[in-house]
Amino acid sequence: MEDKELIKIEISDKLRKYIIGKYGKWVPIVITYTETKGPCQDNWCQLIKKLDVHMLTTKEDLQQFEPVDCGGLLVLIEKNIFSSSVKHRDNIKIQMDYRHKIKVSGLSFVS
Repeated sequence: MEDKELIKIEISDKLRKYIIGKYGKWVPIVITYTETKGPCQDNWCQLIKKLDVHMLTTKEDLQQFEPVDCGGLLVLIEKNIFSSSVKHRDNIKIQMDYRHKIKVSGLSFVS
């Protein structure tokens, strides 16, 4: 069984309509994470990991992403997030809230 079949990604209809309405075509969704320094003044704080989800509207280095086709819409997931999701067989849901922010649920990320 291929790795891409071990995870399930569901994209809400509201988000699909928003992408077509705003961009006029399918634009890939990119899922990455960023690490920021904690609030401590010394160097003993753990790094804070934050999920970053956005539309691919600029050129990015696509080598670090794993492409997953979701019914005609491409989702690019950072490779370390993808491998963690495959291990946990995640059921990922990508939705849009009332403020037009993209929300991801069902993603278990362990570095």
